[in-house]
Parts: sequence; C-alpha cells; structure tokens
Amino acid sequence: MTRPPKRTLPRSVAIFLPPVAALLLAAVYTTWQARAAATAASALCAKFKSGDSLDSFMKFAREADFELFEGSPGSLSLTAAKDVYRWERESYRCTAYHDGGEILSTEATMVTLTP
Repeated sequence: MTRPPKRTLPRSVAIFLPPVAALLLAAVYTTWQARAAATAASALCAKFKSGDSLDSFMKFAREADFELFEGSPGSLSLTAAKDVYRWERESYRCTAYHDGGEILSTEATMVTLTP
C-alpha cells in the first residue's frame, strides 16, 4: 500500500512567508500603538481647561504613563509625551501652558523625532 505524497508549500513560500507575516503584524501593532497614544494625548488635553491646577495635570499625566518635561528656559510650559517607534520615532504630546500654578491653555500635537 502506497501513501499519497504529502502536500507541502513550495520552498520559496516557506522561506518568505514567516518574515513577511511578521512585518505585517509589526506594522499593525505599531499603528495600533500610535492611535492609542494619539487618543491618550488628546484625552489628556481635553480633560484640562484654563484655570485648572498644574499639579493635577502632572498627576493625571503620570497615571496615564506619560513622560513629563519642562519647556525651554523662560517659557512656562509643561509637556506630557508618549513616544511610539514606527519607521521613525513619533512623539504624541499634550502641552500645558501655565502661569506658574494654573493652566492657561493646552495643545495636543504629534512630532516626528529624527536622530
């Protein structure tokens, strides 16, 4: 009794399919990460209005896993950022402009960072 031959993928498909599938999955995952970071930055900025406390902004930003950093010397701003690594490094930010204690305004932005 003879067995029928096993059906296998052609060698070229077997070699190239796993890396191509991995690249596609990575692209989907990083796109999802970028959308989540953009949504989180927009939600953080929408949560705060003029006159809100800068301390509460810092507290909520830390709880949402944002990195906090001050603006340039002389500018009264505090930026909360989440970075996503895609083809380039993208930083999704919510910047709070303040007078030292209270927020004057907020702005959500996306910045592409180059090395």
